Amino acid sequence: MIKQLYTKYCAFCFVLLSGIFFSQTLKKIKITDLQGGKPIPNVRVILPNEVVYTNDDGIVLVPENAGSIEISKSGYKTETLKSITSTISLSPLYKNIDEVKITVVNIREIFTDVQRHYSKRYYSKPSLYDIVYKEKSIYDGTLQLLLIADAKFWSAYNAYNYKNSINNDNDAFFQVELNNIKYYKGDKSQDSVFLQKQERSPDHAGFMFMNYTLRRLIQHIDFAGTKYSGKIMDDTDGEQTMVFSITTKSLVKITGKLLYNKNDKVITHLEIAYDQSGFKPYEGKLRNGETAEFQPGNGTMSLDFYKKDKKYIPSRASVKSDSFVIYKGITHARIYERDIIFQTFQEAQKDGLKNRIDFSKNMWENIPNHEQKETNILLSKEEQEFIN
Repeated sequence: MIKQLYTKYCAFCFVLLSGIFFSQTLKKIKITDLQGGKPIPNVRVILPNEVVYTNDDGIVLVPENAGSIEISKSGYKTETLKSITSTISLSPLYKNIDEVKITVVNIREIFTDVQRHYSKRYYSKPSLYDIVYKEKSIYDGTLQLLLIADAKFWSAYNAYNYKNSINNDNDAFFQVELNNIKYYKGDKSQDSVFLQKQERSPDHAGFMFMNYTLRRLIQHIDFAGTKYSGKIMDDTDGEQTMVFSITTKSLVKITGKLLYNKNDKVITHLEIAYDQSGFKPYEGKLRNGETAEFQPGNGTMSLDFYKKDKKYIPSRASVKSDSFVIYKGITHARIYERDIIFQTFQEAQKDGLKNRIDFSKNMWENIPNHEQKETNILLSKEEQEFIN
């Protein structure tokens, strides 16, 4: 029964590829680890006017005449290249933990200082981005939904606004306008397959913003009985690599890593892993009204920022979470992923977007504008096989 509930997918696939012509030739680059030779996913490539990331296979498309590019990934040395080759290797910051001179740091003070001075250190005026929006769902180990879309993202402050959110007015501080759905295959009802329809939590929008995420971390630290620690693992050219852990009394375990610019006092990369395995299953209703047990899963999220024209602006916001439903003694697993790449940036007006979508709905339930733009979206091997 439960398998039927969330594996009954429509054979719908919308691929918008034909008719798109490039004004410049794109070159495929594979980025690998210098030591092991393995491809590195989610490597950021900063072009003169655009930001792109490698896919799950470590491959990215960039213009052949891109000029100078910056390639960076947490845990690796940043490379700046004036010409590109088909394969680029990145050097790890250190080979093993024995090379690292560990320094203890008060991670709460770092979070609090950055959060308190957020609007001064990060760009905080109205902004407009071209984004790539990607969403995936995996059920019982099998990819069942894939959506990749071009969209525009408008932000009033480049920050989460709690007052607007409390007043149920998220449109006042961020809006999304759907241009085109590039790839879509899956079940339109997958957003609520486990439980009857519920309101989305503030995290759904909040994890797109650094100030929201920092505030959540500080709140976890300030819970009575919480234990936390922080360490500096590397300090090179004014950039520190830190790791941290937080364990609350309610058995939520949080581990993370960040890159901290000592000169500008900003966090340019933040990744977090949540472990909620200490929570007990709770009883709930399936969509057909039958009873089952639900188990909160673990999750990860990450945020990237970079400096452009003396402004710190976002380049990526991603989340991944899993959850479980126990039905008639059998446990079924769901993994949800969302990835937003902020490819281009420009200053914007305060009035936002004319054709903004309803972000409380699934992306494919909104009407696209069909605005054409050059695309450098590259599927991984697994994603291409699923679409095919």
